[in-house]
Amino acid sequence: MVLDMKRSPLRTLFFGVLIIFIMGLSLSLLQTQTDWFGISNLPAIPELTLARFFWSTGQIDKAIIEYEQNIQSGTSIVSNQARQELNRLLAYENNPIGKFKGEISYIAWVVPSNLYSFGTVLLLVWLILCIFRLAVKRPLFAILQIQNMSGLDIGENLPLLASDRLKEMSWHLHSIKSTTNLITESVDLPIIGMIGEDDVIDTAALVETALMLSGNSGNFPISRLLNSIKLWLEQPRYLVRGNIRKSNKDVKLQIILIDWSDYTIKHTWNVGIENNNDENDKNDVVFDVIDSFIYPLIFWFSSDIGTKRWEALKCLHMGLQEFHYFFEQDYIPHHLQRAKEYMTKALEYDSNYFLAKYDLGLLMLRNGEYESARDLFREISNSTRKVPQQLLAQYHYGVALFQMSQDWAYERAVVVFNTIIENCTDTNTEIINMAQSTLAITYARMASRESGDLEKYARLAIQSAEKVLARPKISGEIQANALAAVGLAHYSKKDYSKAISVFNTGINKKSDSLSCLMGLGEALLQIGQNEDALDAFRKAETLSPSSGYASYRLGNIYFEQGDLEQARNAYQRGSAFALARVALGKIYLKCQDYNNALEEFRRATLMNKRLGEAWINIAWTIAEMETKDPALLMEAETGARRALQLEHDRNQLWHRHAVLARILLIRGKLESSLREAVKAVNEDPSRSQSHYYLALAEYYLGQHSKAHSSLQKVIELNHDDWRIEAERLLEQIDGEQ
Repeated sequence: MVLDMKRSPLRTLFFGVLIIFIMGLSLSLLQTQTDWFGISNLPAIPELTLARFFWSTGQIDKAIIEYEQNIQSGTSIVSNQARQELNRLLAYENNPIGKFKGEISYIAWVVPSNLYSFGTVLLLVWLILCIFRLAVKRPLFAILQIQNMSGLDIGENLPLLASDRLKEMSWHLHSIKSTTNLITESVDLPIIGMIGEDDVIDTAALVETALMLSGNSGNFPISRLLNSIKLWLEQPRYLVRGNIRKSNKDVKLQIILIDWSDYTIKHTWNVGIENNNDENDKNDVVFDVIDSFIYPLIFWFSSDIGTKRWEALKCLHMGLQEFHYFFEQDYIPHHLQRAKEYMTKALEYDSNYFLAKYDLGLLMLRNGEYESARDLFREISNSTRKVPQQLLAQYHYGVALFQMSQDWAYERAVVVFNTIIENCTDTNTEIINMAQSTLAITYARMASRESGDLEKYARLAIQSAEKVLARPKISGEIQANALAAVGLAHYSKKDYSKAISVFNTGINKKSDSLSCLMGLGEALLQIGQNEDALDAFRKAETLSPSSGYASYRLGNIYFEQGDLEQARNAYQRGSAFALARVALGKIYLKCQDYNNALEEFRRATLMNKRLGEAWINIAWTIAEMETKDPALLMEAETGARRALQLEHDRNQLWHRHAVLARILLIRGKLESSLREAVKAVNEDPSRSQSHYYLALAEYYLGQHSKAHSSLQKVIELNHDDWRIEAERLLEQIDGEQ
């Protein structure tokens, strides 16, 4: 049952009150202006006034009593007149027409007062509703009962489930800003965190103003009546109807948006949701139906959304939700992977969706995929026309370059940060301060590379930091970052005491500054205060449990001290950091626990597919296993080639070629092995390992004299492990000859 909802309830109520008052006034006029019994023509006798009033208002019984009293107690004149009027009254009462007039008179007298009272009550209700209407927003839309033909237990409850989901979404979007530290823990630089359209999507307002009506045709009539009354009173601007039906393996959802003003269909959406009929997946299907129901509405009712597809908006929010779950649920890496998948899917729907690109870039920074993040932020900065978005992308492009930790990347980052500083206006002070402080720490890192320009870069770092620190009203994070740059500059100059002082100042500005805590730990190690250094690293580890970097650094210190157990524990705590997994794998490798070592290296590549150190160790571990398994050997070759492809450090190329030569040798690809070994030797002739694998390839190809020369070179270089292997092979060759 649905009432006529096109009429405004307040307007209807107002006109109802008006009609009631008009009726009351009309009856009052009828009663006062009409002389039904000719009473106005009777002689004026004060003693009979009350009796005549009762007669004129139809109160016949009271009039008779009053006349009888006057007949008995009045003067002769009054008594005679009273008797005449009473006889006349009784004559009217005995006549049907006269009796009818009496009833009409009574109604005209008694009803107006009741109408006025009732009208006054309704008028007060109308005023209260008007005030309430001014204070409370009119519902934007009402979700009516959904026709369910899918077999899912959802149709009746969908409106309320949609309301709960909107509330949850609102919470996630507001909470995501508080998880910015999850990224800064890993990149250790100031950033502007993830964005989820919450500035243009007021989910709280949608929840407050959306009218949710649950129920279907099977509800009791009273429930349907209450829903109809509620809908009629609230008068939403739009109605949302829909149906869910099953089609082959899919669930089909149709959403219909109706404009309430003229009851026309404004838009329809048809969404297909995969359904495998698996009981375990049933809840997932229900959640997909709910999301597929509300996101088109969010998209429709929000202005300035950065995408043209509601599906892209949904995928972005799902990715942000997974990122938030990572923060909430003990930093399980699975959530980061799902977040990346959702954001990538958002870009499949809309390749120009800025927020999806931006958030995906930040996620890549978080995961250590610095080259991918660099490429993505560069693409954003080149493609967007909006200045704020362009500045954000340029800044994080510079951050990605910084994180690559290579000389050319640092130089390029300097150019990027200087460009931002020079081109920014005064309205972009936050970006300017971030770029200036990050420029300072970039110079400091360049100074620490032990190049011939150490003094130059240390001076530039301090100058850039001082420019930031001289500015008014800068945040504690920016101050600490600038001070970390100054401390690192002094550290590079081996002025450890001054570095420690500056790092402590930075910690006083911002007690949870990871840059300053890590820098302090490194400086304390240099002056032999190992326990104090470990305390600084432990504090950094406590402050950044999700990044794993501090745990990784602690593990390295324990490893250098020969405490493998403590090192392993630290690396395990830092398992969210890909390099920590590589280091843990190396411990397993050292202990000849090849299966666990291989598993850690594999996990590291899942976390960061561009981590060459993980790929090369996969290859090396499989080689050490001395397996004949074709699948494992194929994996080893793939890992070695991938490591070679990813390697940008010229000093490491010899090793990548040497490991690939070993794998190819195991797989029987002798000519290819020989070529890789030659490349390894050419890259760095001082490496015994390269000459040894060259000798092996030459030996198996029957080039014994060349193998003999290569082995002699290994012995000359006098590296113990490889010298022993070379001497064994020489004895074998000499024995065969």
